[in-house]
Formats: sequence, structure tokens, C-alpha cells
Amino acid sequence: YVVLPDNSSIALATSTEILINYEPKRVSIEQLLGTTYHRVEALVTGASYEVKTAGTLASVRGTKFSVSYDNKKKKTRVAVTSHKVDIAPLDNIKAEATSTPKTLEEGMLVTLIDKPESTPQGAEQKREMVIQKMDTIPEEKKWLEENQKIDILIDKQRDGGDKRKVIKDLMQELKQETPQDSTKSQVIEKDRIQV
Repeated sequence: YVVLPDNSSIALATSTEILINYEPKRVSIEQLLGTTYHRVEALVTGASYEVKTAGTLASVRGTKFSVSYDNKKKKTRVAVTSHKVDIAPLDNIKAEATSTPKTLEEGMLVTLIDKPESTPQGAEQKREMVIQKMDTIPEEKKWLEENQKIDILIDKQRDGGDKRKVIKDLMQELKQETPQDSTKSQVIEKDRIQV
């Protein structure tokens, strides 16, 4: 987890790489690969929060959403669990949106895939954009459900103050809820004692 100074937070799945450029009124995240879940606090007027993958720009004002990027398949998925997210294909050379952003509503998921296309001028990369309901993509379902459980717990404890402590406590609680092989658990505890 990464908790930003404005109390927004990012959950990172394993094998995920991001670069964060944080300024008080502008958060820009470049997601190089993997899967993230963003909990963005309501932004003040003029502030921005955006996540870029190769070929996609997701920008928000205050919401909860997930971004997955497969750099081998050149595929980006964005799922919105709360509020709305603006999605636009991105020109990597110019680092700007190639079309008017589409607004993705709560409960929806967009998949953007780079497709090579032949034209009279030569080969070009076109981005195919498919919008569908979030629950129709099983490979995203487990990640989203896990983070939505955390959202519920964070919302219950929101008045508790320090978000870092809340997240740490929630992770402990979730680990206890996950059924584990008792032998494995004992080995982990033994290793912790030796360290």
C-alpha cells in the first residue's frame, strides 16, 4: 500500500510497478505493469489525479477504481467501483489523449487493447476500447472483491484518523480471515522469531 499526503491510497498487487509524481494539486501515476486499486479522496477545485499506462489515461476527481496493465499483450483494464472515471486512449509519443475521454460509470469496466492495423501509409497501432459490466470479467473479480471488502472496513473506521494505521489494521484483519494451512502458519511464526 501507498498512502499519499492527501490521504488517497494505492493498493499494489504482486508484480506491479508504478512511478508516482506527487504535487499538492496534481498526482500523476505511471503504471508500468501489474494491477493497482486506487482510493482517491475528493479533490479540491483545480486538482487532478491520473493514472497512465502505455496507451491509456484514467483521470478522476474522487473515486475508487482498479487499473490492470499487461505490457506483453499491450492491454489495459480499468474498473470503477465508486463514482466515475474518465478514460482516454493516449498517444505515447506526444503524451496526450488521442480522443475525447469517455466517462466510465460505477460498476463498469473498460478494456483497451493495442491492435496493429495496415493502412496505405503503413502499419499503425489502433486501440480497441470495449466497455462492459465489471462482473463479466472473472480474472478481475477476486482483486476487486478483496479491495471492496477493504473499502467497507475503511469507511467504517474513517473517523479513526490515521489512514496508514487503519490500512495496517485492516490487512491484519484480512490475513486472519484467510484460511491458512496450520503447518505453514507455524513455519512463518518460527521464521519471524528467528529473525
